[in-house]
Amino acid sequence: HKRVNAEGQLDCAGKPVGDMTYSNNEGGATVPDHTYADGEYVCSVCGHFNDEYCQLVDGWYEIGTPAQLKWFAYMVNNGKSNINGKLTADIDFSECQDHIGNPGFYGNFDGQGHTLTIAYDGDQGAFFPMLEGGTIRRIHLAGSITSTNPKLSGFVLEATNGSIIEYCRISTNITQNSNDYKPEVYF
Repeated sequence: HKRVNAEGQLDCAGKPVGDMTYSNNEGGATVPDHTYADGEYVCSVCGHFNDEYCQLVDGWYEIGTPAQLKWFAYMVNNGKSNINGKLTADIDFSECQDHIGNPGFYGNFDGQGHTLTIAYDGDQGAFFPMLEGGTIRRIHLAGSITSTNPKLSGFVLEATNGSIIEYCRISTNITQNSNDYKPEVYF
């Protein structure tokens, strides 16, 4: 038996672009590298998620930009809920509506004394909706939350399984924007 090779153009996900032919000739189609726009972690051609976007140093992802924080949130919210992240700079996250820990965060998040500024508007209730045995420390959360969610918090809506929140500071304006519920405000 001979090997059959596809000939033609493939995208970076290995899917055919246009017509493909098949032969027993050596070689065949090659898969090009993913294309990530500057500062982006999703391939602009096929939608591949770059799970190596942030640098992992001694078990901690270093986060110094809004894009890196958005990447970290995506990782946690899509199955990697026990990873560790630490801020390396103050971050203005007010243009993003992402949060960390939905359905839950089991890892560690160290702000290293940096300020994270948010501006949630919608149904967001907290930056970390669910902390399940994780640790949040040394972060200053600033900005605002305007939400229709009846449960509101700057940091965490629910903490379970021995979760730890330490050396944190909050200066966030919180507004519950619905007449349907009596607001419950947490730390």
